[in-house]
Amino acid sequence: MNIGLGFGANVEYNDNVTRASKDEISDMIAGAYLNVDANYPITESNRLSLALGIGIDHYFDHPELSANGNEFNLNVLPGSSLAFDIQVGDILFVLYDRVSVRPATNDQFTLDDNDIFGVFQNDVGLAMNWAINSKLNLSINFNHSDSLALEDEDERYDRTIDSISGSLAWSPTGTFTVGLEGSFSWINYKDSFQNDGTTATAGVFFVMPITRSTMLKAAGGVQVFEFDDPPSFTRSVSDADITSTQAQIAALDANAAATLPSITDPAEAKVQSAAYTQQRQQLSDLLAAQQIQKQADDDFESGHTFDGNDLSDYYYNVTLFNQLNSRIAHQLSFGHESSLNTTSNFITADYITYGMGIIAWRGSRISLATFYEKAEDSGGRLAESTEQWGIDAFLSHRLTNTVTLGFGYHYGNTDSNLEGRDYAQHAFTLDLNYAVNRKLNLGLGYRFWTTDAEDPAQSFDQNRVIMTVNYNF
Repeated sequence: MNIGLGFGANVEYNDNVTRASKDEISDMIAGAYLNVDANYPITESNRLSLALGIGIDHYFDHPELSANGNEFNLNVLPGSSLAFDIQVGDILFVLYDRVSVRPATNDQFTLDDNDIFGVFQNDVGLAMNWAINSKLNLSINFNHSDSLALEDEDERYDRTIDSISGSLAWSPTGTFTVGLEGSFSWINYKDSFQNDGTTATAGVFFVMPITRSTMLKAAGGVQVFEFDDPPSFTRSVSDADITSTQAQIAALDANAAATLPSITDPAEAKVQSAAYTQQRQQLSDLLAAQQIQKQADDDFESGHTFDGNDLSDYYYNVTLFNQLNSRIAHQLSFGHESSLNTTSNFITADYITYGMGIIAWRGSRISLATFYEKAEDSGGRLAESTEQWGIDAFLSHRLTNTVTLGFGYHYGNTDSNLEGRDYAQHAFTLDLNYAVNRKLNLGLGYRFWTTDAEDPAQSFDQNRVIMTVNYNF
């Protein structure tokens, strides 16, 4: 058996855990994790392998603010898997189970709390790779994926996806590859916040060198997403209805206060008072019924996206990589594609990214990147269209044989079609790493993140100081 072990621990001070614009909450957060990379060759052609990153973290003062909301939170890093390789002739089968426990995908530009929540995900499947001959290769993958929110309030995002995907690649000369690719998935949500449905893609791809230092990768095809119809909904009671009833009660009270004291005949006063009491009771009963019905309408509305849109569209993605010289490499990627979304059936995006890596001088590395994305939700009551762009820069320099200093900067800007959703963000990072020896590494980092939002209530500043220790056995 081959086995590799690594241990890590960190302590962090965060002065604004909830990213609030005021009344900031600070906390100390500690975590520890273990990395395991092991494999056991059962026979010459069969192997069992394990890759695992597992750990816990603890918020000392406010554990309820952690992604899982618990005193101690279990984290299983993406990429953790147990796999069994089986070679049958020219066909390699891989039976696998991939597990992760982590916060859900966190868009750097998010303003919504429901974009950040703890999730357990388990993918189990069977992959096949068949080298039909020296030029032709077939790959097929069956996968069952469960994604479950770790807190009850986010259960509406729970879903199961069963999918089959495959590709047929042809490389006649060994220098370029062309092929076919496709997939089909069945999506089922635990609740009806989103709509169950199916997704299908079919296309072609190719990989080829343009010159000795330039590589082109491209793919394109069609996407067809079909979803169940959302439930019909018509609001029974509006805020205006409740305001109107409250105004009637106020007017009735004012009229009674003005007229009843002026009635001198006791019998008439009794009759008028009884009539007033009856009318007020009827209006009060109506108001109570309206408030109950409005709450039911609100609950039903908040429990569904009401997105009734399907998709029939194209997709493509292109990547160009070039090694400009021995010190500079850069890459350009652009494309158009649709994917499943959390607040609508799907989201469609056009994007372009450019990145460059530079060896500026001995012991230094510079990374530069920029991106632009135009995205549009498919529909529903939470639909939003955004344009986002940003830049990233990072410089690392080896001060000595054991000490490395790193500095990074990020800027992002978002324009939304919704009122109060435009914002810009800046982030700075500073890292100092000390290699005590070949196995032990110590780190000290600082993070500053600020958001300037159109809605002042969404603006915030956040400072984090992080100390880390890593040991590879």
